[in-house]
Amino acid sequence: MTEDKQQDFQQQIDEVHEVLQKDQKAKDDRMTHLVMLVIAVWLIVAKPALAAAIFLFGVLVAIHEAGHMFLAKWSGMRVDRFSIGMGPALYSFKRGETEYVLAPLPLGGYVHIAGLDPEEEGAADDPRAFDNRPLMGRILAILGGPLANYLSAGIMVFLLAFGLGGRWAVGIGQVMEGKPAASAGLQAGDNLLAIDGEAVEYVSDLATKAGGAGDYTLRLRRRIELDQSTDLASLPGRRPDDVLQAVNGDKQWQGSLPAGSHEIEFDRIMKKGDGLFGMQVGSRLVQGDQRSLSGALAASFRVPYETTKGMALSLYMLVSKPESASLGGPVAILRAAQGEANAGLLSYLMFAVTLSVVLGFFNLLPIPALDGGRLVFLFLEAIHSKLTPSPRIQAKIHGYGFLALLALILVVTVNDIGSIPAVQKAMEAFGL
Repeated sequence: MTEDKQQDFQQQIDEVHEVLQKDQKAKDDRMTHLVMLVIAVWLIVAKPALAAAIFLFGVLVAIHEAGHMFLAKWSGMRVDRFSIGMGPALYSFKRGETEYVLAPLPLGGYVHIAGLDPEEEGAADDPRAFDNRPLMGRILAILGGPLANYLSAGIMVFLLAFGLGGRWAVGIGQVMEGKPAASAGLQAGDNLLAIDGEAVEYVSDLATKAGGAGDYTLRLRRRIELDQSTDLASLPGRRPDDVLQAVNGDKQWQGSLPAGSHEIEFDRIMKKGDGLFGMQVGSRLVQGDQRSLSGALAASFRVPYETTKGMALSLYMLVSKPESASLGGPVAILRAAQGEANAGLLSYLMFAVTLSVVLGFFNLLPIPALDGGRLVFLFLEAIHSKLTPSPRIQAKIHGYGFLALLALILVVTVNDIGSIPAVQKAMEAFGL
């Protein structure tokens, strides 16, 4: 066989091999899509609250990444890819120079901005690469994600406050077993209305109004479900020294309650030294007659601001008093979102507001690999270019920071799973 014929034969073999590889990839993709579709249908039918929690996380991540993409493009950068979810693409399309991807694992997402990785081929010579754009444009591109989360939270608060009306209270989400909040009998879904007669509207109020030296009184609103007619003194979760203030909005209610759903309002005395630790809290709209444009507009700024103050306080407690604080990871967030979805649409939407602010705040922390870590280097560059390490050194710092974050998430996730009651019972059964 001549050399030319050998080359032609080898080329034909390579072409057949390439066709077979493409065919196998298409089959694998179809199988992946089918499996993900089955899982999605099962979640929606069998676990609708969990499906709602995953959907919420995906939407908020999409908003965050869209903020990065919008301001990066606005600053003249080339955005090659916008992905929601991680893993192989379930669905993708290209519009302009950007490929838009939907991936199966709802653990995050990312935007590929040309040149953000200094090792990227051709980045140094590309005028639209990240490092070749003006400093202010780079700062805006990094700030875009957190800004989008805060903006979306403010818009949701405005729409809820103006559309529904009412007043603000501190809503209690997940209550962790063995913590002071659980010992005090607080429950997920409770609304904390006042402390010692002073209205509580925002999370930051807890630190100022529940930090006194003596006993204090909580005004709580709780929804209860009764299977049968029940006397007021025997209501589930009621303690002997609780003072009932209203039943279904009626302050003069007498007698027993029929079977069904009821809303009770009561005072509970907290002893000196009892803290309100070990629970997830957030501002929650308690529906009522108050409704105003100015009030809704003020709330759209105040609620994200107060939520941020509450998270900053939690971060301080985590560092200064780790025994009193708690750190939740993805599993804890999904469990909390699942609980809020079960509590009703309003609770679910208010949790979306809180989680959106949490996502924005967390990404602004000055930790390598997060948006805040990148902003630190950009601000140093704004002060003086000699203060910043080279792009390659920065990339290594962010890489190590990413590995450290993964390790932290892994540890927190293991703790979250271990705190699930069913898992705890299983561990006790095996003597672990």
